[in-house]
Amino acid sequence: MVERTVSAAELSAHDGTDASKPVYLAVKGTVFDVSQARDMYAPGAGYHVFAGKDASKALGKSSLDPADCIPDYSDLNEEERDTLDKWEAHYRKKYTVVGRTEIDLKTKAAMRPFVALKPWSIPSLQPNL
Repeated sequence: MVERTVSAAELSAHDGTDASKPVYLAVKGTVFDVSQARDMYAPGAGYHVFAGKDASKALGKSSLDPADCIPDYSDLNEEERDTLDKWEAHYRKKYTVVGRTEIDLKTKAAMRPFVALKPWSIPSLQPNL
């Protein structure tokens, strides 16, 4: 199954400010339709900071700081990554998946050649015997 690509512009256009559009939120590159909880993601509501964004880092840090609402969660510690994984599971269980973010799909495509790479096939990683 081919996943639908959601551009950054499309994601940000679904931030809860336009009542005629669904509300989207992304976690680890997966875009969810959170419209059934629109009141929680509407302007002025507690979770509006996440609406229309990939809020992975903020969710992992349990942060409502808009500066933390970014997709890069590479600097989260183990406890924060566990928290992020729990949020992702929560969203998968409760909300419909719309697609994947454009950035996430590009990253996965760029990494595809390295997936089958064996460390011992790289000369610089071979042990000195």
